[in-house]
Formats: sequence, C-alpha cells, structure tokens
Amino acid sequence: MNQKIKLRVIALAAALLVAGVLAACGRKADTAAQTTAAQTTAEQNTAAQTTAAQTAVAETKVAEQTQEAPAQKQEIHIVYTNDIHSYIYNETTDKDKNKKPGLRLSNVAAMKQDLKKEGKNVLLLDAGDEIQGNIYGARDKGQTVIRLMNMAGYDAATLGNHEFDYDIETLFDRVAEADYPFLSCTFRSVKDNELVMDSSEIFDLNGTKVAVIGITTPETLSSTAPTKFKDADGNFLYTFSGAEDPEELYAAVQTAVDEVKDKADYVIAIAHLGIDHASEGKKVDSRNVIANTEGIDAVIDGHSHTVVLKEMVKNKKGEEIVLTQTGAYLANIGHMTIRPDGTIDTELIPEYASAEPKLQAEEDTVHDKLYAELGQKIAHMASKQYVTQADSPATRIIRAMETNLGDMVPDAFYWYINETAGMHCDAVIQNGGGIRAELETGDISYLDAKNVCPFDNQICLIEVTGQQLIDILENGAKEIGKWDELNAAPAENGSFMHVAGMKYTIDAAVPSGIVSDANDQFQSVDGAYRVKDVQIYNRETASYEPVDPQRTYALGGINYMLRNGGSGLGFLRENKVIVDYLGPDVELFVEYLKNFEKEGEYPEVCTKNSPLADWKNYLMDYENPLGAGRISQINLNYEK
Repeated sequence: MNQKIKLRVIALAAALLVAGVLAACGRKADTAAQTTAAQTTAEQNTAAQTTAAQTAVAETKVAEQTQEAPAQKQEIHIVYTNDIHSYIYNETTDKDKNKKPGLRLSNVAAMKQDLKKEGKNVLLLDAGDEIQGNIYGARDKGQTVIRLMNMAGYDAATLGNHEFDYDIETLFDRVAEADYPFLSCTFRSVKDNELVMDSSEIFDLNGTKVAVIGITTPETLSSTAPTKFKDADGNFLYTFSGAEDPEELYAAVQTAVDEVKDKADYVIAIAHLGIDHASEGKKVDSRNVIANTEGIDAVIDGHSHTVVLKEMVKNKKGEEIVLTQTGAYLANIGHMTIRPDGTIDTELIPEYASAEPKLQAEEDTVHDKLYAELGQKIAHMASKQYVTQADSPATRIIRAMETNLGDMVPDAFYWYINETAGMHCDAVIQNGGGIRAELETGDISYLDAKNVCPFDNQICLIEVTGQQLIDILENGAKEIGKWDELNAAPAENGSFMHVAGMKYTIDAAVPSGIVSDANDQFQSVDGAYRVKDVQIYNRETASYEPVDPQRTYALGGINYMLRNGGSGLGFLRENKVIVDYLGPDVELFVEYLKNFEKEGEYPEVCTKNSPLADWKNYLMDYENPLGAGRISQINLNYEK
C-alpha cells in the first residue's frame, strides 16, 4: 500500500469513527424530542412546501438568465527530466579544460520557482531512472537522491527499470520517502493482477486540470535481474503489462487514460519506454504506445537516453501527439508549454543560470562529504578510458563495440580471480550496459572507479560449456550492424559483451537469429551464428585457442548475469557455481588499479604497467580508445 493510499485509509477510518460517536449522541436527543416534533410537523411541512416551491421557481429563472460560460483554460508549464541516474552533482569541462558546474537539481528547482514567480501554472515531472547510476545513488541506494528531489519540488514521477536495481523492498522504501507520487499503470502484482502503484494523478492548476499517468517499460523484467521479482521459491511476485504481448501494454495505458480523460483538461504521460531499436522491435516503445492509444496529449519519455525536442506521432485516431525526451544525466531540462488553445510547445535547456540556494548548498554538502570519504587519489590514468567515441563525446559506443575501458573492467576481474583469489578462470564477460562512466586522463579516485561500476554487483565464477559461451556472445551481438538514425550512432544493446581472456568475431552480414522468450531471455538461435572464431587465451601456451563447444570452462563475471539471469542469460541459472560473492565489482576494479606499477608515489595505469603485462601475447592496449582487438566486427555495413 503506497503512502497516498495509507493516508486515505486513515482519513476514512477517522471520519467513520467521528460519525459513529455523533450518531450515538443523537439517539439520546431523538427520544426526548419525538413528542414535540410530532406536534409541529404538520404545520412545518405546509410552510416548507410553499417556500420550497417558490424558491425552486426563482432559482430556475436566475439560472436561465445568468448561466456561466465554461472557465477559460489556463496556460500550463511543465518542467521535466528523465534518466537522471543520480547525477545530482554534475560537472562539465569547457574548451580550456576548466571544470564548471553542469545542470543540477538546484537548477531544475530554480526553473520551477522562477516560472511560479511569473504567475505561471507549473508542474515538475520525471520520466524514471532517478535513484541509480553513479556513486551518489549507489552510496545509500537512492535515499539522498529522493531527498534532494523532494527539495526540488517534484510533483510526480514514473518508475524506471533501474528503480528496481537494488531490490523491491528498497524501491518501496524510496517510494515511501518521496513527497511526490510514483505512478505506473503497468507495474502489477502477479497474485491478483492489481496495480502496485497508482496509475495517475490529477493536478488542479487554477481551474485547469492536468492528469498525469505513469508508464513503466515491460523490459524491466529482462534489464533488471529477474530474481528481484521472485519469492524464495522462484515464483514471480510482480510483472509488467506488455511483458508477453505489446497489446497488453497498450490496453493498460488506454485503461489509465480512460479513467481520467473525462476528469481533466489534458492528459500527459510520463513514460519510461524509450525509442531505441530493441524496444521498437518488441513494439513496447513510446511511438508504438502512442500509435495504439488515444486520449493522451503529450508523452514525456525516458529509457533510451535520446534527445527529442518535439516529435509528432500519430495516435490511434490519426491525431498528432507530442513526444519529447531530454537525453540523460541532466544534459537538458525540458520545458513544455500548453497554451489555452491546446497547442503544445517544447524546449530543451542545456544551461540555466540560477540555482535554488538551499538545494545548491545541500548538493555541495553531499558532494564534499562523499569526496572526503572516497575522493582520495588511488592512481594516475595515463590515457583516457572510453565509453564514448573518441572524436564524438556525445556518441556512446560501449554497448556496440570494443573500447579500452571495455577491456580494462573485465581484465580487473580476470586478474583478481586468477592472481589474487588464486583460482583458475578461463575468461570473463562484462555487459556494456554495466560500464557507466569514463575515466579521464590524470588522477583517479575510488569515487571515479565507483562511477564506472556503480551497481555493487558481486563477482562470481561458474562453469559453462563452450557452446553456452558462444550463445552468450551471440545474444550480445544481435544489434550489431543496425543504425540508430535518431542518435546518428550504431544501435545499442546493453547485453553486448566485453571480454577478458578471450577474443571473438562478429559477422554483421549474418542476420541475427536470436529466439527469446516473452521476458527477453535467450532460448536458441534460428539459423547461422554471427559470432565466429571464439578463442580462449591459454596462459601455458601463451596463445589463443579455438573454443571447444563440448568442453567446460570457468567463466567469471557479475552475478547479475551469471547467477540472476540478467542480460537475457537465464539459461545459466542452473550451472555449477565454482564460487559466488568474490567481492563487489568496484572493489575488485580498484584493487586492479592499485596493483599497476608505480611511477612515483602512485600506480601509473598504462598497458606496460598492468599486472597482466607479463602474460605473454595477451591482447591488451589501454592507450587505444577502441581497445586491443579482442572483438572484431566484419562485413559491417550499417542499415541506415
């Protein structure tokens, strides 16, 4: 039961209690008054009937003469964000490489307040993925993020898939701590198919009513470890409308709209759905939802981290509906204006001069405290480690191709298991979606490493067959060769696999034949494999050798994938576990960095200084933004 429902129940119980007390008192008075009332009733009725008749006639005449015209609709302003991912303390670098504050929640709060000071009717909304993404969220599982968003004055938010990354109980705690409602018309209890959260909220802005509905992507079941939605016996406790059939998603959204459309002047959806290739292929993206529903006036979207100023998408009735998204990480603040005639304008604001002073001070306090704890230098980075394209910082490629950071992170786990833990590990995999931030050239701290690995995933080691290893790579390669026109970049897939102790080739000329179940879990490959020439590094022979599909290998990685079915790898769930809980990913990553050879007081992180540098013929090149050549992509002719 969410906080709003609890308050309603308490208020209702109090009202019933008061009514009961008054009724008990009234019964005693009634007995004494019955005789007197009987004596005067006839006289009173006669007088009352005459007066009532006269009054009714008079009121009817007045109503006919002075019938009020409908109230004029007010201009509405909506300030919006999406995919904040706990980036509550942003810094940017100018052309002279000087750091300066980027957009923060204090800027968002100031914008809302400035509009209100101008007499505007304002709502502040968020389209999901608030509490997870970097150290500011991971440190206390989003508690600080919610506190600062309360201070910013958010009016409503929807649940993003990453709101579930910690666990369900933590999610419910964060929802209870929020001063604003979390809305979702798709998050359901399996037991009774009832909604877990309210689907909508209606706001009365000086007589103009705006209904806000929340939509959570059904991809949450696959992008978050499925075990988080199950009980101890493995039974699903929660699900999402559309997880098995997109029509179910459309129906859930339409139901939510129908419940409010006659009670409000406008219906605005805050939708964590996205417009990326994967979502669009399953028809659970925001465009498909608009096309299969009616009654929504605008969709504020999230999930795909796309910058969409204003896209017009036709709904089920052929009406053009506004779709907008700010990107991610507070790159922009969205501002929507709904004019009295119903026209809608949008703008995306990358800079905002003013900041709400109390919130800004609190942001600085949070940062300073965290930096004091975790900001001490641990090493020096000789060259930048990339998540994005080297010559295009706005283009993220970590989910589509090899990068030097994509090599370094699994190398850390590979080294730790083999050298520090003293166990045998043949190879390590790391999904591109799990590497969240770059490492700049220069001094780096624990805090920097934590931003790279913010999820607190545990590292484990399991047994897999060579065929299963090939299937893992094939599942991650399904989007290779596709082009994301909106972002002018290769199509992303969070399950794209970076590797250590291994190399492989992807033939983009071979169509992906991945067969997945309704929860996006890998089942099989229909047709030829596009992953080829998979080879495992053999330290004894100092060479890479072809993988044997029948042989058993020791595979390391995060338990999100290897134990809990994340990234579509549920087929590994019954595999033999060699060791679980070797340690949190960030701790192993930091340990690796600390073990590079020192040049002076601190380790100098470069290829020649790596703890793996003595492993003869091992592929490693941390100076190359595109890595050491562990992942080859051939016949790459992007479908544009």
